[in-house]
Amino acid sequence: MDLSDPELARELLAQAPVIALLLDTEGRVDYINPWGERLTGHSAADLVGQDWFATLLPAAEQPASRQRFLDVVAGSPPRGIVHPILTRDGALISVEWSGQRLLGASGAVRGLLAIGRDVTERLRAEANLRDSERRYRQLFDASPQPMWVYDRETLAFLAVNDAAVAHYGYAREQFLAMTMRDIRPAEDLARLEAAVAANSAGIEQSSNWRHRLADGRLIEVDVSSHDLPFEGRPARLVQVSDVSVQRQAERERERLLAELKHLNGDAVADRDLLNSVLERVDDGFVALDTDWHYTYMNQRAATLLGRDSPEDLLGRHIWTEFPEGVGQPVHAAYLRAMATQQPELLESHYAPWDRWFENRIYPSPDGLSVYFTDISARKHAEAALASQQGDLERLVLERTRQLEAARDEAQVANQAKSQFLSRMSHELRTPMNAILGFGQLLGMESSLGARQQERVAEILRAGRHLLSLIDDVLDLARIESGGVTLSPEALVLADLVDEALRMTQGLAQARSIRIDLAGVDGVIVRADRVRLRQVLLNLLTNAVKYNREAGLVSVSAANAAAADRVRLVVADTGAGIAAARLPELFKPFQRLGAEFSEVEGTGIGLTIARQLIELMGGQIGVDSQVGVGSRFWIELPAAQLSPPPAPIDSAPAQAPASATHSATVLYVEDNPAN
Repeated sequence: MDLSDPELARELLAQAPVIALLLDTEGRVDYINPWGERLTGHSAADLVGQDWFATLLPAAEQPASRQRFLDVVAGSPPRGIVHPILTRDGALISVEWSGQRLLGASGAVRGLLAIGRDVTERLRAEANLRDSERRYRQLFDASPQPMWVYDRETLAFLAVNDAAVAHYGYAREQFLAMTMRDIRPAEDLARLEAAVAANSAGIEQSSNWRHRLADGRLIEVDVSSHDLPFEGRPARLVQVSDVSVQRQAERERERLLAELKHLNGDAVADRDLLNSVLERVDDGFVALDTDWHYTYMNQRAATLLGRDSPEDLLGRHIWTEFPEGVGQPVHAAYLRAMATQQPELLESHYAPWDRWFENRIYPSPDGLSVYFTDISARKHAEAALASQQGDLERLVLERTRQLEAARDEAQVANQAKSQFLSRMSHELRTPMNAILGFGQLLGMESSLGARQQERVAEILRAGRHLLSLIDDVLDLARIESGGVTLSPEALVLADLVDEALRMTQGLAQARSIRIDLAGVDGVIVRADRVRLRQVLLNLLTNAVKYNREAGLVSVSAANAAAADRVRLVVADTGAGIAAARLPELFKPFQRLGAEFSEVEGTGIGLTIARQLIELMGGQIGVDSQVGVGSRFWIELPAAQLSPPPAPIDSAPAQAPASATHSATVLYVEDNPAN
């Protein structure tokens, strides 16, 4: 590793909270930092000189990982990858890697610097979260009862299960385009809004709702619901029970009972009719007199109570037959209904049988009429859903903590990198300036032949290129560490564009490239003069360098979509860039294949340009089409020049002074790789 200050490099790597690994061109370990020793369980003494892939990687991972390493050493662009490594105690951990080739003084490849971060817990948390979400979704989708999730604020349906689609008759797409209001009759909307506003955390039960089916029919429903977050928004999970048949049967029974009270004759026929109705309902039904004896029971009730037929319980005392029920919630509800003569609706767990029942209790002076049904399956499903929701919330909190920790580690590592780049760049400038100075003196020697003059010129060209790279790296490090101070002011855009054009005119003439200028006159932007000129020069230079011979570069300015911004566009007629590679364009050291061409560049210029424009409150972007060319645009705050105070007894002066904000957009079209 040919570094001007190797002690500094090792000090920085030793302090970084990541694996820092130096490999030679054969994949043998030259260096591993203390963090890497702790994480792998191997000491540096054990690893130095050993083949990294054969020592630390599982056998199945070795061929592909070794090939990726050889590709990067050969010049392929490095990319982030994740693969497992074996610790000394045999455990597998997942590590996310990034790498960079190391070059010696002669330019030959010396090996690879690899930086690895332990992401085992992050990947495990993500897998657990995905599994929990999958199981939660399976319970939701497989429920035999209609279920949905709606947004607490808008009441829009966010998800519906298959049972809801089948029962209500709406296609899933129709459901997801509606709100809760769309399935309610107009006269129920006020009650709906009040119920939504009153709902609190926890499971809520409510009855006597009406829903509209796709064919226009209204059904009566009972609902169970509770709050949960869904895709980042407050929502509520609802489970629906269609009780239309039960409610109709209850109303029919009450009607028949009322008629029976007013009829003196034909009582047997009426009773037979009543019995026929009660035997057809799905709920259990019993009638109790004021002394707590069963006076009527349908077959469904007998089955739910564990008897073969109603005759097994008729005339018997309820609390004698079921003494374990005394003290249970249902016992208290029966007593209240008898005492207050007010109906009772109760969902409760009957502990002696470990089952859940819904009870609808209607009192009269003659006793009680009770409808009841077993809802254990529904309650178990609700409990499972609630448990899954708790697991999801715990995993989300755990994942959030892990991401925050990873972010903090990344910030520490990034700061260390910036400090390293800054110090190294400063150290490299001194010997490089000496090389350039002595090269210039050597070129002034009259005794040199033509061939020797060419070699001196090549030394100077390479030295200037390397010095430019050092300056760019130093600039990037200064920006990332927050060491750049800007002085924004109102600037005449045309003046800065003219300066940049004069500096690129020679390069354009050498390649017979025409530069057109339009719309920049009278445009005022608010920016730092030096830094904006740096960005414009970078974009114009790229537009010329990556253009075709005798091509065209156009520079234009216009108002942006926002009223207080201006857009500048630089366009070229170069080869263009594939849409899939555009996201890489503003990353450091990414030249998108141009590094294999004769066009010089560092791959840092656009990274610096983006960060400078953003520091000035602007934006930068690109549009490109392969075979047509590229358009780079800059968007900056617009400004206005205010005249200075007018002299006494004279007309106002027209010279510019201070600026107020409006907006301007700059477009630069080219095919950049710098």
